[in-house]
Amino acid sequence: EVAEESEQSQEPTEEIDYSQEQFGVEFASPLLPSFLVIGSEQVFKIKVVNKSSFTWYSGGANPVRLGYHFYKQDEDLQVYDSPTRGSLSENVPPGQSTAIELPIRPPDRSGYYIIQLDMVVEGFSWFSAQGAQVHEAFVFVGK
Repeated sequence: EVAEESEQSQEPTEEIDYSQEQFGVEFASPLLPSFLVIGSEQVFKIKVVNKSSFTWYSGGANPVRLGYHFYKQDEDLQVYDSPTRGSLSENVPPGQSTAIELPIRPPDRSGYYIIQLDMVVEGFSWFSAQGAQVHEAFVFVGK
């Protein structure tokens, strides 16, 4: 019976007008490292709660994923569009939580950065651009 459920379509059954929706996320257990190694990708498990007015779909034309932005602390350097994303393993209705495995690839330059975790509706918008909160942490990137 459980197997049948997981084989259900992960796509929305109707078109969602995201411009009319409320975007929200709570980062329940974002355990991020204080050090990342240049050239090495690490995977972190991030627990998130859907505080949006819509179901987060794992499939379809506009899947919801977890990404990140890097900002350098002492100069104007940012990596806004994260090179890697964490995908949902299932659809997440409002009020429900899930754990996402997020592969993080640090910038190629060493130094102190702020990393922001941010959800994204692919093809529409980052959640932060719609007023949702991000999770920030300080991280050192080195060799």
